[in-house]
Amino acid sequence: MATSVAEVQNMVAACHDAGRLLMIAYRCQYESCNAEVACQARAGRFGDIRLIDAVNVQHQGDPHQWRQSRALASGGALPGISLYCLNTARAAG
Repeated sequence: MATSVAEVQNMVAACHDAGRLLMIAYRCQYESCNAEVACQARAGRFGDIRLIDAVNVQHQGDPHQWRQSRALASGGALPGISLYCLNTARAAG
């Protein structure tokens, strides 16, 4: 979403001033099948969740894309790819 705290603060201020909600709308959490699994997990349908083993791999394609640029990607692999795994774990809890 941003590469610095200052950028985030500017986004938050701009959205506040415009009366808008600032969010990252990852499609996965809004897809009906994923939302249903998260709902069932929170309801205890799968018992107590003690471990989530999540892996996300994807073809990087062009080696010059934004994910390979420190100035554009900022935090590296965690915000670039692993956030999908973290979002899934959050949804189940």
